[in-house]
Amino acid sequence: AQRGSDVTFVHPQPGHVLKTTIDGNKKCFINIATNEHVEKPSFTKADGTTGQKGAHWSLPHCLAGPHEDIDHESKTCMVYDVVFSPDTYRMAETNAKFMTMIEDSALDSVERNYQCKLDRNNIKRPKLKFKGVPKATIIRKKKENFQPEVENGAENGVKHEA
Repeated sequence: AQRGSDVTFVHPQPGHVLKTTIDGNKKCFINIATNEHVEKPSFTKADGTTGQKGAHWSLPHCLAGPHEDIDHESKTCMVYDVVFSPDTYRMAETNAKFMTMIEDSALDSVERNYQCKLDRNNIKRPKLKFKGVPKATIIRKKKENFQPEVENGAENGVKHEA
């Protein structure tokens, strides 16, 4: 709060897991999870160049930092948590194309934020709701009209001796 940000703790609720490899050699898992603090999806209507109508979707999500875990063969693997709104996940559960869209969005986010390459041709969907232990992450939003406090030694009770 002192730095001009509102902080919200996001505790991921299990959804499902994607399993693949990172940079072609290390096993990784991507937890697709939900939390009510993540913004809901939105869309704008669009007309395609061929006259087809469609929609441009915005899928807000929260990406937690990567952490190591152990797979069932006792080998280390990387785990990424990508957290969407429960509304986004509910829509995906009833619409296969929408599910593909949130999974692609999660994969894109991991690759973009951690400068890595995921093997998209060999993605597995193990029967897990979450890999590892859910860990809280933080969403920071800048406060509007934030005025930082001006520090002055005398006002804060700090005495300077010569």
